[in-house]
Amino acid sequence: MLLSLFACQNEEAPSQEAEPSSDNSAEASKEEKPMGGVQIANPFYTFDNLDEAVEVTGFSMTLPEVPSWAKEVVYRPKTDATMLEVIYFNDTDEIRMRKAPGSDKDISGMYNEFENSEEITVGEKTVTVKGKEGKAYMAVWTDGDFSYFVRDTMGLTNEEMAKLIEVIA
Repeated sequence: MLLSLFACQNEEAPSQEAEPSSDNSAEASKEEKPMGGVQIANPFYTFDNLDEAVEVTGFSMTLPEVPSWAKEVVYRPKTDATMLEVIYFNDTDEIRMRKAPGSDKDISGMYNEFENSEEITVGEKTVTVKGKEGKAYMAVWTDGDFSYFVRDTMGLTNEEMAKLIEVIA
């Protein structure tokens, strides 16, 4: 009886489903590792092509060409089909792009402070760009019935970020 009481006292509350990973490592996106003995379920499936990911979400995404520096590309729909994420990456750098239904959401999953935050106009879209030291590292915007997010770990000028955003739909 004492053992069962002790076991109940050490039980941890069930964890909530994690929001999309904002880890800077694309490798962590492919393989989630347990921390401290408790593992939060990965809320993404991982595929090697866009068509398989689109079968899960029911919506597609227009993407820029894969940069020459990228060693891998992963296509990750959320398991509940509410978001599509695509990551181009190598050992040190990545471009992460997300699309989700709804026009009132910040789907970045990034809550850290940036030195700069400004709104720019790309076509007819108003885009919030965040960065530091003259470089844009992330952007969020809505277009029609979808919300979007892009992050480039290398940092871009606002003009380069705008060119990237023009392609993503």
